[in-house]
Amino acid sequence: MVDIFLTPSRFIKEKFTDFGIPQSKIIISPYGLNTAYFNRIEKSGQNGKIRFAFMGTLLPSKGPHVLISAFKRIRRANAELKIYGSDRVYKGFESYLRSIKKACGNKNIHFMGGYKNEDIGSILSEVDVLVVPSIWHENAPLVIQEAFLAKTPVIASRTGGIPELVTDGVNGLLFNPADIQDLTDKIRYAVDNPEVMNEFKKNMPRVKNIEVNAGEMEEIYAGLIAGNNAFTPLCGSPTP
Repeated sequence: MVDIFLTPSRFIKEKFTDFGIPQSKIIISPYGLNTAYFNRIEKSGQNGKIRFAFMGTLLPSKGPHVLISAFKRIRRANAELKIYGSDRVYKGFESYLRSIKKACGNKNIHFMGGYKNEDIGSILSEVDVLVVPSIWHENAPLVIQEAFLAKTPVIASRTGGIPELVTDGVNGLLFNPADIQDLTDKIRYAVDNPEVMNEFKKNMPRVKNIEVNAGEMEEIYAGLIAGNNAFTPLCGSPTP
């Protein structure tokens, strides 16, 4: 009885179709972000280091353990990793946070704790490369698009809808999910080739803002009320 299903990625549209939902009822409409958090941010100095970061939920599905294992193999004084995520303990994974902290064994890995949405821009202003090491099928991670708004290249798992956002060798690097050696190689490449990372910053895709997204939702709703289901959203609408 649902008139329209919205999905931010082709990957999920294909999943919906596999579940038996008619393609005519599915609209691909990427998320709109609150771009105010990224107004007038500037990258801070690097102090000679390549600064990597993880931002998200500290659960196995998000893969922070994969990132930590890979980063431990990077024996470079000029590389550091900051892990941003709440110290919340999740039911069924009570020992996970403790285990990944214990596994660090690298003075260049730092746990930074949780953060507020309004702090995302300032955090990313001090990050050179964001790492998204998810081992499950992500849809369209907001943190990747937030990184794009902050001109931050991304190293991410080649899974789910992520490859629709991160173009390998253009605005970031992709690696095989849960493949510690593959991720190690990508991190090492980023450390050894800072000039390539700087080139990636020039290739950030435009991200739709939340105002445009709201306008699209109104248009979809108005079309349904008028009995017109034919609607093509401004999927690539740029940030004004």
